[in-house]
Amino acid sequence: MFGVQPYFNKYYRPLSDFSLPFLDYESLNLGKINEQYFDVILTDIKMPVMNGMDFYTQAVAKDKDIGKRFVLFSGIVDEQILSFVKRNRLAYLVKPLPIGEIRLTVKKILEEASGN
Repeated sequence: MFGVQPYFNKYYRPLSDFSLPFLDYESLNLGKINEQYFDVILTDIKMPVMNGMDFYTQAVAKDKDIGKRFVLFSGIVDEQILSFVKRNRLAYLVKPLPIGEIRLTVKKILEEASGN
């Protein structure tokens, strides 16, 4: 994604054993996550084409198990977002945040998926 991709490229990819594909806004659609398995899906709340909550909701409607692999993040904290996150038991990170916090969140999701 345009806003976070340079950040991830600079700070996360060089330190990661993970593949981190990015979808640009034009290709952000449910077809991509239905075509390919993603261990973790990081998505911003505010995006030009579809907001992160709508993206999550539509993804879960197609695959209920995918919801466990979502991490939402935003620079905005409001009651609607917090209510959505709590109701859906999602990981939620507030920008700006240290890369270590992202790594811990991703690691936790991967560990929970593997049953550790």
